[in-house]
Amino acid sequence: MLSRVRPCAPTVKQSAAALARIDPVYYADHVRYHAGLEPASEQAHDLRELYTVFGKLTHQAALPRQTKVRYYNELIRTFARLDFGVYACTQPHLAQINGKLEPSTLKEVLLANPGRRWSSYEIFEQHRTSDPELKHIVLERLVNGEKADTEPEDIQISFFKAYNILKLEADSFADLGEESQKRLVTDFFALELDSYIASLPLDVGVRKQVLELPNLTPKQRLSLLTLDLPNSVLIENLVPIAGAGKLQTSENEKLMHQKLGSLPLLDPEKCATKLISLLEPLPQAAAAIAKARGFFLNKSQPVATAPPAASLDEIKFLIGAHETVRTGAAPVFVETASPQMACAKILLHAWTGSQDEALDEYNAAMARWGAETHASSRLVYCLVLAALLQSDVQLAQYIRKRAVDAGLVTKDVDRRVSDTMKAYGDLVEEKKDVRQGLRDQVLSTLVHLAETVET
Repeated sequence: MLSRVRPCAPTVKQSAAALARIDPVYYADHVRYHAGLEPASEQAHDLRELYTVFGKLTHQAALPRQTKVRYYNELIRTFARLDFGVYACTQPHLAQINGKLEPSTLKEVLLANPGRRWSSYEIFEQHRTSDPELKHIVLERLVNGEKADTEPEDIQISFFKAYNILKLEADSFADLGEESQKRLVTDFFALELDSYIASLPLDVGVRKQVLELPNLTPKQRLSLLTLDLPNSVLIENLVPIAGAGKLQTSENEKLMHQKLGSLPLLDPEKCATKLISLLEPLPQAAAAIAKARGFFLNKSQPVATAPPAASLDEIKFLIGAHETVRTGAAPVFVETASPQMACAKILLHAWTGSQDEALDEYNAAMARWGAETHASSRLVYCLVLAALLQSDVQLAQYIRKRAVDAGLVTKDVDRRVSDTMKAYGDLVEEKKDVRQGLRDQVLSTLVHLAETVET
C-alpha cells in the first residue's frame, strides 16, 4: 500500500530513497524541497542519485503524459544550475514521450550548459523557440564562447559558428554588448564573410567604431555602411566605396551561400549614388562628392560653393590627370599650387613622355615644400614612378638612394618605392609593357593624392 504521507524537509539522499515509497503525485515535492540548495552545499553532490531515481520512476509511473512532461521540466529547471547532468539524464525520458522543454526550463539549461558535450546552439536547435531572450543567450555563447572555452582559439568565431549566428533571427542581437559586436565583425572579416555583415543588425555606434579601424578594404567599409551613420562618417567613406570597383565573392561566402541559400548583395556604385543624393545638400561634402564622381562614377561635377576654391581646383586638376592616364584625354596643365598638384604633374609629364619637365617640376616643388616630410616623400615616390614609366631604372635607383640618404622619405613610403621597383622588375622579366603595367599604380596614386587634399 503506497503511503500518502508528505515527508518534511528531507535531505537529498532521503528524498532519493523516499521516491520509491510514495505516491507518484508527490514526486515533484522532492524536487521543490531542494530548490534553494546552494552549489557549495555537500548535498549538491547527492543530486545525481535523486534525479536518476526520479527520472526512472516517473518514466515507469502510471501518470498522464502531460504530468510527466511537467515533472521532467521541473526537475531539469530546478537542478540544472547545480548539476548539468540532470539534463543529460532526464532529456531522453522527455524525448520518449515527445515532450518539450518549456522556455523557462530551456533558459536554465542554456545558462548552465558548460559547452563540453553540446554547444548551446545544439541544445537550442533541439528545442528551438522564438523566445528572443533564449536566442540572445545562444548568440552570446556563439560570440563570446561557452563556459568551457578558455583559449582564444576556442572563443574565436569559426565558419560553423558564423553559420549558426546567421541562422538566428535579428532580434537576438538586441542586447549584445558593443565589444561582442565588434569582435563579431572582426571575426567575420577574418573569415572573409564581409557581405554577410551587412545583414547583421549592429548598433550604429559599433559600425562607426569599426569604420575607424585602419586598413579596411572598400568591401568591408561597404558592409558596415548604413545611412543612419553620422554625416562625417558617410563623407569619409564615400570615395573608398565609389572606388571599390567590382567586388569579389570569397570562397567562404560562396560556401555560406550554398548553406543558407542567400547572399547579401553589396553594390558600391549604387551605395555611392545614394550617399551622394543624401550628402549633396551639405557644403562640407562637396569635395568628397567631386572625387567620387570625377575619379570613379564618370558623372559631371556640379559647382560646389562651400570648400575653398583652391581645394576644388586641386581636386579638379587631379581628376583631369586621372582622366588623361585612364582614357588618353589631352592633358591640361595649370599653375602648381600644392605638393599634390606637383606630384600629379610629375606623373602627367612622365606619362606623356616629358621626363625633363617631370624633373623640373620635382626640383621646383622640393624647393618649396621639401622641408615637409610627407610632401617630400610623395614627391620622391612620384619621381621614382615617373622614371620607371620611362624605363629609366638607373635614375629611379639614384633618386631613391639620394632621398634616403638625405632623409627626404619616410620608411613607409620607401617600402612603397621598393614594392613599385619590384613590380617594374617583374614586368621587365615577364616582357610585359611597362607603361601599361604601371598604369594602375599611377591611377591609384592620383586618387591617393586627392584624398590628402585639405578641404
